[in-house]
Amino acid sequence: MSVSLLEEIWVVVEQSERPNAPRPMPLASGFSIGTRYKVLGLHCPSETSEAYFILCNDRNEMWFVSNQHFRVAGGERYAQKLKSNGAAHNHAELP
Repeated sequence: MSVSLLEEIWVVVEQSERPNAPRPMPLASGFSIGTRYKVLGLHCPSETSEAYFILCNDRNEMWFVSNQHFRVAGGERYAQKLKSNGAAHNHAELP
């Protein structure tokens, strides 16, 4: 399966500490808290429902890391609060 990202997406590490969290763990694989990483691609293997970001770490290595370990930097731009009638608020100032 292949998925394309339509615009530039940047993510920050928020490593899952669940006992069954997907591997590899980003903080043990050359990624750092407090750094933004550009998503270079997205891989979704057909045998799993997991999605993997393709990222370059602090050592300039290419990694496929579960999206569960990351949050979108500036992600609040991609969500709109609904009014009580179900319509989205007008956010004309957003790109």
